[in-house]
Amino acid sequence: MHSGGFGQWFYSLELSREALSWPDNCRLVFNTSHFVEHTDYAKQFSREIQGTKVILNSSPVPFSELDDLIRSADIGIAIYNIDLLGFRGDLVGLASGKVSRYLKNGLPIIVQCLSSFVPFVEQYECGVCVNDLSEINGAISRIMSNYQFYSENALRCYDELWDPEPYCRNLAQHILKNFS
Repeated sequence: MHSGGFGQWFYSLELSREALSWPDNCRLVFNTSHFVEHTDYAKQFSREIQGTKVILNSSPVPFSELDDLIRSADIGIAIYNIDLLGFRGDLVGLASGKVSRYLKNGLPIIVQCLSSFVPFVEQYECGVCVNDLSEINGAISRIMSNYQFYSENALRCYDELWDPEPYCRNLAQHILKNFS
């Protein structure tokens, strides 16, 4: 699953083309955070990819249903077009809402080898970092061959690194201590 943004910034079309070579039992599902069907990019996507094993859910899911949708997937994908995003793309790892959401729901992740992804993916073994879209098929196989391991590590990574509650609790305690 690729949840959130859709377009050239996320290599959506290129990722879809690559997915056409994945095993028959694999599907790539895009869940968008906004309506995209009327964009030129989505129209090109539909002309080229329609009727394949790639699915574009172009109607945003209500926030209250997002976790259920994400839990229905096996792997979360977060790929960014660094050529377009520049340094912002390289630093997106710890700001990526989609990665946090995947990990929270126990989805192993496939991400790029970016400086903001590699440290925590390697430390927690919660997914696979790839250098190129052509490596995603191998990453899928690697994750699926030891799925429970990666899924449990995804949950642990979220609990220890991404869960905002401990940070909010500490901030609230600090505010109460210093401003009451």
